Amino acid sequence: MDSETPRVGGGKRHYVNGVGYFWDKGPEFAKIAGGPAKKVGSTVLVVWPSDATGTLDKARFAAGEFEVLPWVFGQDKYAAIEPVHREFHLGSHDLMVQCVDAQYQKMTFSPCRENLLRKLIDSSKESNNEIATTILEQVNDFAANLSATIASDLTLDQIRERMGVGTPTPLSDGGGGAVASEDIDGMLDDLLDT
Repeated sequence: MDSETPRVGGGKRHYVNGVGYFWDKGPEFAKIAGGPAKKVGSTVLVVWPSDATGTLDKARFAAGEFEVLPWVFGQDKYAAIEPVHREFHLGSHDLMVQCVDAQYQKMTFSPCRENLLRKLIDSSKESNNEIATTILEQVNDFAANLSATIASDLTLDQIRERMGVGTPTPLSDGGGGAVASEDIDGMLDDLLDT
């Protein structure tokens, strides 16, 4: 909460129907995906209950309604959030997110007056500290698995298998080696002699 920058993970990933998202590990992965990887970021959000205007719904909050969830986002959203964070540190201010175009997931981001989680942590009320502890435990659980939330760590063979494409098979299944080659040479000699 006090760090200079928000805790954000990320990397480059590909998407293939039937496979899902997988990490970019080089040119062969781009080839199998049919194009370049996209750079994404990820973090963990706490979504507070709010009314239609974005104001905290105190009754729902008092009833324990909040949601902790991972969020994966593209460079465009990072570029929109970064200047807000420079002016209004996200450790001290919540971020109000407004969806302006659901079809294309276009959002606007604006700072709130304060950070509700920070208030819960700093509160002198034990009940608020307990809520903060519950939230932080959930945040840490999600944070530990953010990499898997962004993309699967797959090999090329695993991707091909999920795509239903056969994996390249070696000429030998490991049983014959050089003896098998000699046997084939012998069979070819026999065929040519006849």
